[in-house]
Amino acid sequence: MVLFVTLNIDRAVQLAATYNFMHGHGILLSRASIPALNIVYYPFQGWPPGLTFALLPFYFFIPDLVFVNKLVDCLFIFFIFLGAMKLINRLFPENRKEIFALFCLLNTFSFSPFHYFTSTDLYALTFLVYALIFIYDRLAGVSTGIFNSLIISAFLFFAALTRFAYLPLEIVIPVTMILIALRQKNIALIRDSSYTLLFSMAFSIGLYLFQHLYYSGIFLARVNFALHPENLLQLNPFLYRAFFFTEPLESIRNNTGILHLLITGIEWAIFFFILFHFINYLGSGKKEKSPIYFFNVIILIVTITVTGLIIFLSLITPAQHYNLNRPWTYVAETRYYAPVLFFVQLFVCQAVLTYKKKWLAVSFRTLAIISFFISVIYFSFKHYKIIIKNEREGMTEYDHRNDFELCKKLSAMEKTPGDHIVCSMNDIASKLSITAGYIPVSNYDSLLSLDNTSLREKSIMVECNRPLTTKQKDFIEKNNSVLKFSIEDKDWYLTDLK
Repeated sequence: MVLFVTLNIDRAVQLAATYNFMHGHGILLSRASIPALNIVYYPFQGWPPGLTFALLPFYFFIPDLVFVNKLVDCLFIFFIFLGAMKLINRLFPENRKEIFALFCLLNTFSFSPFHYFTSTDLYALTFLVYALIFIYDRLAGVSTGIFNSLIISAFLFFAALTRFAYLPLEIVIPVTMILIALRQKNIALIRDSSYTLLFSMAFSIGLYLFQHLYYSGIFLARVNFALHPENLLQLNPFLYRAFFFTEPLESIRNNTGILHLLITGIEWAIFFFILFHFINYLGSGKKEKSPIYFFNVIILIVTITVTGLIIFLSLITPAQHYNLNRPWTYVAETRYYAPVLFFVQLFVCQAVLTYKKKWLAVSFRTLAIISFFISVIYFSFKHYKIIIKNEREGMTEYDHRNDFELCKKLSAMEKTPGDHIVCSMNDIASKLSITAGYIPVSNYDSLLSLDNTSLREKSIMVECNRPLTTKQKDFIEKNNSVLKFSIEDKDWYLTDLK
């Protein structure tokens, strides 16, 4: 839980939408609009509703969305490791125990690549892994028929239901299976692959219509189609993150100088080294035409589709600016390459133990050993700081402890009839407050300028600095606001003019 569970604005938004859905308002966000403070429910177009549906069964029994979020995250970590074990058993039966042990060892200590899979990336990847397991079984003739086709389509649909970027795979994978079947002249496989394609098309159309009707448009409808080739300069040499946890190097990578150039050069060298041998591995076994060979063809197509989609989105979407006005685009985000990272990690694990070319096996073994020891040293130091010195910066539970504490205090407050509004300077806290039954105000500064008339019949919790700013002090005195609680250096005042 400490290592894998994350909380960011993406997840806070989805938890808020889940709460509103459970209380009859649809999978929508809510806000109190200035100046009348009317409650407005509005769609968010960035994510499909998969996370909401994943949390619902648990929320019925545990009415604490923050805890349920952690619980479901941990369950998906378990399921993806289980899926990796099943996939390894099929792909590398002779060395399955050793390869899975190395897979677990690298992830246990290097904490990579799962550290980079925030929001719903882990969920989507988990569903994709299980779809690939059933695809392999179909190619090997172990599991056939319409039921197998339905299961494959369902898992591909669940992946797209948790992240829109997986939607193309619902069509690309079944089409690839049909082409493989045509190459093999396998009538049964053509039939089953066609079923898979029909089911996937039906699911895709359903998801598209849901997004178009429920969210009043589709995600790419907001994009003005124009080429932005400069965005590709932010391309991320992500493959080294298949087994290197690079948090300690991020500050160096974001600076300039010789050390920055050296680290960047090493990252790209590792990227091209792994990429070349990964593609070479996927193309091996051509003569045998075994199920593993055709499965590797599907893996290659998935890799090309995922990477191509990320590049396409980066080309047509202008860069956004966050964190000191630094530009951001899709190719810079490690988590979007989640399937590729997962495939590469399996390849590296088998290359360490079974590669026939000795010098390549030694090379991958060296990378794995370096990854292992760097990670052990780093996490030993980090856990020393956490356990011995009680320094918990960089942990979700610590970094967002004030947000969690606010939710607890708001949930514990006795609510009078009417609308309950929260006015916070923190975007994550604002969205999480929805899970406590409150509505965030659309603009903090504008609320402080409202007159008493607009605030009547409203119960408003306002976050204030310590010491108070002039504007905050005037608001509190004008509305006879009462201090209800404090969280570190912030005071929370209740304004209730009912």
